Amino acid sequence: MVVIREAPVVHGYSMPAEWEPHSQTWMGWPERLDIWRDNALHAQLVFTKVAIAISKFEPVTVCASSAQVVRHFNKLMSYVSVMGFELLN
Repeated sequence: MVVIREAPVVHGYSMPAEWEPHSQTWMGWPERLDIWRDNALHAQLVFTKVAIAISKFEPVTVCASSAQVVRHFNKLMSYVSVMGFELLN
């Protein structure tokens, strides 16, 4: 594992504002039941609508656990890329 002790800006990283030019949008799928109400169902519906809306203008990649990808991404697959990823959201 590489440990970077300097600030990310030293290595050229930054957190751009959403209006700044960028190549795509990354989204983390809401799935942790302990922090999202109603089994995250409403949040997932809203995230789906937002991802589809953004995908009309630029590429979107959604990061989600493998279990969530299997269950929920049939509707999104034609609009976004999906990356299996364990999130701590």
